[in-house]
Amino acid sequence: MEPDRDPEGIEIKFLNKTGSIHDRKVLEIGFGNGRLAWRYAEAAGLVAGVDPDAEKLASAAFSQPDAFKTPLIFAQAQAEELPFADEDFESVLLAWSL
Repeated sequence: MEPDRDPEGIEIKFLNKTGSIHDRKVLEIGFGNGRLAWRYAEAAGLVAGVDPDAEKLASAAFSQPDAFKTPLIFAQAQAEELPFADEDFESVLLAWSL
């Protein structure tokens, strides 16, 4: 069982305050099971979740909210070798990834 990360909602408060995701193409490195994305994705224009762990990405795909309308891309990859063209994204997030 994963620990409850950010129970106070500080990550989302910060993202909303900075406006760094609103209607933008967002790349989230260390996507894991989608824990953070499900909290901000409705504000984004597109979300690409990258994680080296295929099982976590499968868990994310399974747990994706039914009403989720934002385009979503899952990619199994390392942060050092992203499978996207240069400058495809306007914002990049890394939460609990280092």
